[in-house]
Amino acid sequence: MPDKRMFITITFIFALVSLTILIMMVRRIAGIFLKKRKFSFSIVSGSVFFGVATLLLAGAFYLLYNLPAFLFGGIPWAMIEEYGPASLLYAVYSLVCFIAVLYLFSIISFYFKKTIKNPGTGLKQ
Repeated sequence: MPDKRMFITITFIFALVSLTILIMMVRRIAGIFLKKRKFSFSIVSGSVFFGVATLLLAGAFYLLYNLPAFLFGGIPWAMIEEYGPASLLYAVYSLVCFIAVLYLFSIISFYFKKTIKNPGTGLKQ
């Protein structure tokens, strides 16, 4: 069985990265309300991006659901919840939150582009 400290470290890392992405997502949402970002959608690229992102999300959750089969030789989640360390479950919960936050952040970032008010004014020649 893997060490308890490893799961605590994984939980801390995913929580820190998720918090960073959440802060960036709040800034993007604030930019939407302040009219610094606008919705832009192309039928082809928007649909392809949404499909690929959703497939990646579903694949990540499927792999996470089957994680005990890969790591612990097919032990069901109920047995891991009962006899495994609690930090393992916290690491899995933080990974689920990380995946969901990353998915939402990518959707918001792709569909709401930053508006450029004065193009070319920031470059010195």
